[in-house]
Amino acid sequence: MRPGRQTICNETTDSTGKSGRKPLRTSARRSCCWNLRTRGNQAALGYDMFSEERRRHAMQAAMASGEPTASAPVELVQEITAIKQAGFLVYIPFSQGSSPGKVEGFVYAPFRAGDLHVAALDRTPQLPVTMETYDTTASATGDPVGLLFRSPGYEEDNAYEGLVAEKVVDMVGRQWTFKVHATPAFRTRTHHFYTIVIGGVSLLLAVALTMASRSQLKSVAAANELRRISEKTVKEKDLMLQEMKHRIKNSIARVLAIARQTAANSETIDEFSQSFTARLNSMANAQDMLTRSHWQRADLRELLNTELEQVFGSSTSEDKITGSAGAAWMSARPRRSA
Repeated sequence: MRPGRQTICNETTDSTGKSGRKPLRTSARRSCCWNLRTRGNQAALGYDMFSEERRRHAMQAAMASGEPTASAPVELVQEITAIKQAGFLVYIPFSQGSSPGKVEGFVYAPFRAGDLHVAALDRTPQLPVTMETYDTTASATGDPVGLLFRSPGYEEDNAYEGLVAEKVVDMVGRQWTFKVHATPAFRTRTHHFYTIVIGGVSLLLAVALTMASRSQLKSVAAANELRRISEKTVKEKDLMLQEMKHRIKNSIARVLAIARQTAANSETIDEFSQSFTARLNSMANAQDMLTRSHWQRADLRELLNTELEQVFGSSTSEDKITGSAGAAWMSARPRRSA
């Protein structure tokens, strides 16, 4: 219940409000509620709170500590309907004038415990729990344990899957114990939570699996490309070896042919040696010319002049070579005999 406006009366109390007890030597004031907007407040008009034991104990504790103090569970005077709720009051002592330690009165607020709990629990989204609240300050004050609130459907042994929580809280100088039980609606919330968690984990696993698959495919493609390049390199190497083998055989055959021809036309060893050396130099120059052309093609006239100069000397002139006008080109790639 939202507390209304309160006013402290200026009537001085000179006793505890109970017969046969020693007068209380304080300047505590009797409190009364002057807000007449509701029937409940009209019923509380002129009520002497200090005359009731639990209220008086809370007021005395507030005066002793100088701090706000809550009362034990009481039935508020405003409870005039058939359905009644437990309530409690909070007292705040105040002082004025030159004596700050002297209590002049109280500011207080009454609360209906049921309305207070409903206002706290009835929010969107609603919590899937039921609860029970007790004032368990009995060991300290001698008051019996007081029930403040119990949710509809709350039972001591009907918690969903045994999900129970208990919490002890200091509530303005009083000790309150909250017992919370889960309801079957808790399963729906946790089910949705587990679904979200499982979905998120599955999504992460799917992404990781996709990335791993892509990495594996890239690795396979790289391995295939490396194998293809290796096979190509091996084939090119074999081809080069075969080409070198063929050219070496041709060169040896040419050297043997030159040797036979030179020996057949030479009368002395010196003549053979001189002619054979010139012909080998001519063959070497021809090879050098082909190398400079990157083994593509060479001018046939220039090649023949180089060859003939080694055999006939520098007196050889180009007019000894006859043929069609223009440059004649010869491919550097030899023909292989069948």
